[in-house]
Amino acid sequence: MRGAPLSNEDIISAVRKSSEYQKLTNRVWPRVAPDRLFGELFKNRRRLKEIAGDLLSDDEIALLVAVDPPAGRLEMTPTDVALFDEARWLVDPEMRTFGHVVIDEAQNLTPMELRMVVRRARRQSLTILGDIAQRTTEAGLSSWANVLRDAGVEAFADRELELSYRVPDDFLQLAGGVADEGTRVPRGVRRAPWPPVAVETEASGLGASVAALAARMSCDVGSVGVVVPPRLIDAIRAALDGTVEYADAPSDAVGPGVNLLDLHVVKGLEFDAVVVVEPAMILDERPDGGRGGLYTALSRSTRALAIVHADPLPEELATDPGLVVIGGTDVEDRWAALRREEDSVAA
Repeated sequence: MRGAPLSNEDIISAVRKSSEYQKLTNRVWPRVAPDRLFGELFKNRRRLKEIAGDLLSDDEIALLVAVDPPAGRLEMTPTDVALFDEARWLVDPEMRTFGHVVIDEAQNLTPMELRMVVRRARRQSLTILGDIAQRTTEAGLSSWANVLRDAGVEAFADRELELSYRVPDDFLQLAGGVADEGTRVPRGVRRAPWPPVAVETEASGLGASVAALAARMSCDVGSVGVVVPPRLIDAIRAALDGTVEYADAPSDAVGPGVNLLDLHVVKGLEFDAVVVVEPAMILDERPDGGRGGLYTALSRSTRALAIVHADPLPEELATDPGLVVIGGTDVEDRWAALRREEDSVAA
């Protein structure tokens, strides 16, 4: 006696469970893990040419092929992570999403990095904040409209901050002089109680002048950030040792007194007073320097700003009429004597 005929669903299920079918499908449609897809991208010149020939030159493709992919996720650079996330999304687009995503300090994100955020925001609901003037990487955004479109955001509203209630106007105008051409800098609503000053010294006296100013500012103003290019950080650290108590912010937490900062750590922070060391050297630094890095350093203070240098100042700073030049001995006393009344400058 024969049983009831099998349904189409039963037949399909039985075929899919068979070893022959599974071998065939794995050979025709092999399962590719994100790690494998990411790694093989760097090994196949033909595939790179097919998918990126309109973006990359033959020399750039050859460079990618010559570089070994990261051995593990811990070895990935930020751009590697963005590329790996794209591979993961292509293989398995089901990932955790959020109703609304807020991202700050976004000015250095590439479109590829921003895509990681966009795909985690349901209905592309995001709030993105960043100051283009503080951009320190050439791969960062040139305008919000360009980077958002490249990141796949279809509709957005762009709002520009025109008034600054944190940084005094005289500091913003000084910093704006070194920003990239065409960058709009906000207007401060008040003037600082001390004008921005430049202290020129011999190279041998650079550290001593920085330490003296930082100590005096800590007593008269409050928290102090000492922003130093990488090549000088050991020398300035040695000058601060034994002179003033300070937090070594590249490795320690930021404190309420004097803080030694490199160009990377200072991003997003603010202090009552800031000492910027060798701005010309900051302009030459990469990846955290350049015009964006110097603008960032000059716009971190809410009350007092000093520039200490042995090398000539960049022309934009040297010719700024609002920068007060002081020199000689006792520079900390000369700075303190410039105290003035704090007042409003904008309606």
